[in-house]
Amino acid sequence: DPASLAIIIDYFDTRRADTLKEAFNLLESEAKMNELMNLQKKQLDEMAKNNAAAQQIVQQNERMAKLNKQIAKSSKWTNWWLFWK
Repeated sequence: DPASLAIIIDYFDTRRADTLKEAFNLLESEAKMNELMNLQKKQLDEMAKNNAAAQQIVQQNERMAKLNKQIAKSSKWTNWWLFWK
């Protein structure tokens, strides 16, 4: 394809490859490296999403704990009031 051909020409211009075989091998290894880097980026993005979701769960748990304390406090007063009524 034209993009690969342009890259191979650049390899020769920058003297990264001396033969067509070297250029093809370099092109293939860089393509594999880019594929691995893209996969790693996707994994990091997924980890960041999971971390954000975990943070939200922690915050929700903290809010629930606070509400549970308020409910417990309110129920003490309600029970006391019902007992003395």
